[in-house]
Amino acid sequence: PRLKFPSRYEIVYRSPPREHGLGHPFQLGHHEHSDAPGMADKIELDVREGDWVVMGTDGLFDNLGEEGIAERVLSANLRIQVDGQSARSACGWASRALLTDAYDASISRVGV
Repeated sequence: PRLKFPSRYEIVYRSPPREHGLGHPFQLGHHEHSDAPGMADKIELDVREGDWVVMGTDGLFDNLGEEGIAERVLSANLRIQVDGQSARSACGWASRALLTDAYDASISRVGV
């Protein structure tokens, strides 16, 4: 199902979680039990002008959820359309804001 947001924005694709089993997600790393990058799903999507592609780990999606992420993307889009920022600048701002938001959400849950 697509999640709709104000105006014409919607989430058009969401990759399924990759897990070996419940609570055992795929993990990239450099230890002997790491999953290989070649195990990743390979997909092709049509991307049009004005689309935003958000890639992240469970640390982003679990801590912020789709609505929290969409709020930042919409804010970044306003920076382009209203404030005249470049797409590169707005994407950099969105990346830093999402990183900070996810971190803040993760530490606020410590000890809960």
